[in-house]
Amino acid sequence: MILFCILLASLIFRLEVNQQKLQQSHINRYQSYLLADELRQSSDDLTRFARSYAVSGEPRFKQYYMDVLAIRNGEKARPLQYHRIYWDLLIGDEIKPRANGSPKPLLSLMMEAGFSEPELQMLEISKRNSDSLVLTELKAMNMLQEPHIEVNQPLDTAAIANHKVVLDDLFSVHYHQLKAQIMRPVDEFFDLLDSRTQSQVAGFTKIDSDIVNQLIALTIFLIIFSILLCLALFKFVLRPLGGEPAVMNQIALSIATGKLDIPFNDNAIGVYKSLKEMTLNLKQHSTERENRAWLQEGQVSIDQVLRKERKEAKISQLVLTTLARYIGASVGSLYVWRENISDNGEGALISSAVFAHTHNPDQPSHYKLHEGLVGQAAAELQQIIVQRIPSGYMRIHSATGEHQPVQIVLIPFSYMGRLRGVIELAFMQTITPLQTKLLESLRESIGITFENISARNNLHDALEEAQNLSEELQTQQEELRVSNESLRSKSKDLEQQQETLLLSKIELENKATQLEQSNQYKSEFLANMSHELRTPLNSLLILARSLQSNPSGNLSVEEVYSAQVIQDAGHHLLELINHILDSSKIEAGHMQVHYEQVDLRLLKKLFIDLIKPLAEEQLTSFKFEIATQVPQFINSDKLRLEQILINLISNAIKFTKQGQVTVSLNLDQQQQNILFCVADTGIGIAAELHQHIFQAFQQADGSMTRKYGGTGLGLSISKDLALLLGGDIELTSIPGQGSTFTLSLPLQARQQELASIPEKGLLDRENTPFKSTEISTADQDSKHILVVEDDLGGSIALQTLLKFDEVQVQFVTSGEAALQALESGCYLAVILDLNLPDISGFEVLETLASTHRAAQPEFIVYTARALSDDELIQLNQYTDKIIVKSSHSDERLLEEIHELILEKSQANATPNPLIESDEAIDTTQLQGKTVLLVDDDMRNTYSLAKILREGGLKVEIATSGAQGLTALDKNPEIDLVIMDMMMPGMDGYETTVKIREQATFKNLPIIVLTASALSGDRVKLQRAGANDFLSKPIDMKLLYESLIACV
Repeated sequence: MILFCILLASLIFRLEVNQQKLQQSHINRYQSYLLADELRQSSDDLTRFARSYAVSGEPRFKQYYMDVLAIRNGEKARPLQYHRIYWDLLIGDEIKPRANGSPKPLLSLMMEAGFSEPELQMLEISKRNSDSLVLTELKAMNMLQEPHIEVNQPLDTAAIANHKVVLDDLFSVHYHQLKAQIMRPVDEFFDLLDSRTQSQVAGFTKIDSDIVNQLIALTIFLIIFSILLCLALFKFVLRPLGGEPAVMNQIALSIATGKLDIPFNDNAIGVYKSLKEMTLNLKQHSTERENRAWLQEGQVSIDQVLRKERKEAKISQLVLTTLARYIGASVGSLYVWRENISDNGEGALISSAVFAHTHNPDQPSHYKLHEGLVGQAAAELQQIIVQRIPSGYMRIHSATGEHQPVQIVLIPFSYMGRLRGVIELAFMQTITPLQTKLLESLRESIGITFENISARNNLHDALEEAQNLSEELQTQQEELRVSNESLRSKSKDLEQQQETLLLSKIELENKATQLEQSNQYKSEFLANMSHELRTPLNSLLILARSLQSNPSGNLSVEEVYSAQVIQDAGHHLLELINHILDSSKIEAGHMQVHYEQVDLRLLKKLFIDLIKPLAEEQLTSFKFEIATQVPQFINSDKLRLEQILINLISNAIKFTKQGQVTVSLNLDQQQQNILFCVADTGIGIAAELHQHIFQAFQQADGSMTRKYGGTGLGLSISKDLALLLGGDIELTSIPGQGSTFTLSLPLQARQQELASIPEKGLLDRENTPFKSTEISTADQDSKHILVVEDDLGGSIALQTLLKFDEVQVQFVTSGEAALQALESGCYLAVILDLNLPDISGFEVLETLASTHRAAQPEFIVYTARALSDDELIQLNQYTDKIIVKSSHSDERLLEEIHELILEKSQANATPNPLIESDEAIDTTQLQGKTVLLVDDDMRNTYSLAKILREGGLKVEIATSGAQGLTALDKNPEIDLVIMDMMMPGMDGYETTVKIREQATFKNLPIIVLTASALSGDRVKLQRAGANDFLSKPIDMKLLYESLIACV
């Protein structure tokens, strides 16, 4: 008996091990399906992304393509739960990229899966064909990224043709053939896998059968052994007791014939009890074996059905019919899940197959999730078993009658958690746990099959769509070919024209380059000549003027007249140089415009005072009229406007003898432009010469130059200046009756207003003669003047000009010498040239300003250099006396010297009350503080900066609100801000608000200078963040007190 138990346990253990191997075989088959399906799916994903990139051109599809390829080749980590719909969900933004697993090539995973050599060979062939197709797809995508354009094709046609080639490659029959070469080995792999799996299942089934046979043999042996044992017992034990029991004999006969349903007495003991337990064990093992065999047979039957058919409708019917017959269901329905079938884009379950089902018009043909029992089972992905069916819910019909089902089972099947469908079965009897187990085991395999069918249908639809698109593209290609033929002929004509245009363009570019170089050479030449001509010419004019005045009285009348001729000729030559320089500036685009408010009433007074003396000598009448509708102020460049009007009025007077000149101001019909009309009753100009006279160095005819004089540049410069100001000059004239020049300017500037740079001393008084007066000897008490000039002729001229009693003049020829002289001596004034041999005049001024001397001399910049606006701003930080050498610059220089001597004399005679009030204030607290002075009027800035420096402050200057903000950013050490209220562009109020918006300058003291007496303006400034405000004119005592209070 012990040996029998050991053998029985061994057989049961072998049977269990064999069942586990059988189950593992099914698992391996499923994993193999997944790997092979991933190879197929990766090829489909690569095709889809390549075509999507070709059609849409979106870079993300190409990136998805490269990601799929990298994951398959093991170059990139494989995402966890990487399945066939991973990319669909990622593209649809339904999931985020999953956490990465380990990078591993798909081919390595296949080798680790333990495939047979033929199976692995099929997969390698499929992957090799897929890699070949990848090269085709990459080539197509690269063609879209860097299109090749043929020389004889127009750009638009070449791009279309390039795109057409790519689409042809991706949708052609050859492409589909390459695709089929990938899928065919996969299909053969499935056949090999099925064959291997069936062989393994058959082997395990045979082993099971052998083990069962062994168990039967062991049982028969046990029966025989039991019979013999009974006989022995009967012979040696029972017979002496009276014979064998009839019940034990009957049990033995039943076991021997395989009938194990034997009733036993519950009170069995001894041998009878042992027989009872043995019979129950045999019956249990037999039942388990039958159940396993029944499950395996059902799974194999369904697997065979799933491999037979590829069309969804047929396989749905086969699966439902086979399953219903095998499991004993009376009625059944199979529903397949469809995506995006409803109007709102939701999916639904559609009836695909029925079994013994009676049509009911009230029953819906499709179900949404959570709709009915079908929709609920689909939503939960769990079996639902319905018992106690209500009356009238469902009837099972046949030809002989009908009956209500006892139980309804709904089995959803899915793939990787993705719903694929639901099977509904109705039973006439209660379903057993074994039937439930079979239904549960089939859910996954049915889901895989329907997922493959869905993917195959999607691919088929995509291929049909691609085929249709390919046919459409072929039609379009034919149309394009026809149009290309016509375009090609036009393209040849265009190429010839392009070659001609290219040659013309190259020729024009060469000419433009030559012209630019020529203009550059001319600009450099004129810039150099400006200094080289003006410096000696200025000396010539000063000396000629000195000779003409004949201070010693030793020159004859004829010699004085010769000096006058020299001076007049020099003035004429200097005027010609100035005109040439102005014309060159305008031509080179270097002439800058400074817009400001121009008072036309003051302009009228200026010209009446200026022209009246000249008009009284030559004209019978001179009028300046302003119409009533003309506004008092216009927005323009005052200096350029005066220059234009001076030229026009001077020409009118020049060509009018004993006649009348009238200047009239009016508005045009649109009330947008102001018209300055200069009319004369002079000689007039012929119509054919109207445009001619506006050209450089041209007059009405050659004889006029000799008769009336002039350079012929005045009208040319005036015309260019008018265009620069946004206007124009027009001429109407009748020979012998007179001419009318009309200057038209816009009332408002056509460009953004710029900060006006005052040019006091440079232009305001440059050409205004200074009436020489005697310099009293009382004003010449030990006056020392330092002249910094490296030109010998200029030094001699200045020595002659400044030669009067008790004024001592010292000459130096370099910047270093000037600094040494100022270090050791005290001077009333320094006349400074900017072009020095060692250091420039700018550096001299900066060096002296940094020394903070108690008593700085007055600086007069006296130069022949043409100054830019930036240079003027730089110079105005140190002086407002800037004189450019011209015809009357010597008189300007004498005027400035005279004013300085008078100021010195008055200072010595009477103390200045302002200075006294300043000296009464202790400015110790302000020593070393840095103040930012923001004002667009450089004359005010210079004078205020000078006084503040004398008070021990460091001064930074900005000419606009924007420059003030920049200065604060660059110089965070600024302690105070003094700001003018009225500035062009960003005024003082807006600038204050901008400063307070920065956290760094929340507490920076700001004092605003304003000419407004309105309390509302002051409240507005206070709210903007100003610490204090002072009214103009400025009381220095109040300013110092405000600065000290802020500190």
